[in-house]
Amino acid sequence: FVFRLGEEWLALAAEELHAAAAPRAVRPVPHRRDGALAGLVNLDGELLPCARLERVLGIEAEAGEPATRRLLVARAPGGRLAFVADEVYGLIEYDAERARPAPSRPACARVLIEWEGRAVGLLDGAALWPRVEGGLG
Repeated sequence: FVFRLGEEWLALAAEELHAAAAPRAVRPVPHRRDGALAGLVNLDGELLPCARLERVLGIEAEAGEPATRRLLVARAPGGRLAFVADEVYGLIEYDAERARPAPSRPACARVLIEWEGRAVGLLDGAALWPRVEGGLG
């Protein structure tokens, strides 16, 4: 599942994604403004933690409110959590044989895959989710 944070195109394995939805208001949590937790978001009556995934990954956040933003809900080991993507493409198939080793940035990228002339960082959920959940507390 391909999406963009700032200038970086990233991907999650499809089984790690629960849903994609229109952006919703993120309610800040008192005394939690500097970490990975952006706040709480209401998704169909359930309050979910909303992570600042760009902070966790060391990616420059995009300024403004682009019309292409989407709320993505991921299946993490500790439960579902949300984050806002600047743009979403959706599901793709890729040739694992053509994947390249990922550089150290973005953090938690397992490999780089080619997609429409772009290098997309395929995120490693085993490395990513503990890092995100650790930053939420």
